[in-house]
Amino acid sequence: MFRSIQTEYYGDQLRWFVATVINSSPPAGLEGRVRIRIHGIHDPYTGNVLESDLPWATTVIPLTEGGSSGFGKVPQVLPGALVYGFFMDGKSSQTPLILGSLNKTEFPTDVQASSSKNKTLSRLRMNMTQIEKLILLHKKF
Repeated sequence: MFRSIQTEYYGDQLRWFVATVINSSPPAGLEGRVRIRIHGIHDPYTGNVLESDLPWATTVIPLTEGGSSGFGKVPQVLPGALVYGFFMDGKSSQTPLILGSLNKTEFPTDVQASSSKNKTLSRLRMNMTQIEKLILLHKKF
């Protein structure tokens, strides 16, 4: 007698997602996973859906990386990364699998940009002072 295939893992009800990585340091036993906030499912306001309530998603790694605990590499995706994948359990949407990351370009806010410019200017001033000191030392000889 044949056992029936569990439809939630069969793939007929595939659900895709795009998410932001929140935490890439999983607790023991969940190595290789990242905590994600799924766009359109988890409210972007952290007060409404706490980080502790977000899922740890499994990540796909290349076949050249062993695929067993202790062999190969672990995913290097960082918090803030934009990732995509699908739910392995279909409509239940409780078992996310990350297939890859999407390109994401971030631009500094006006405050960050002005702060960065001020730091650069102060470094230039400091470097000019050091250069002037070197010139004065050179003139003495």
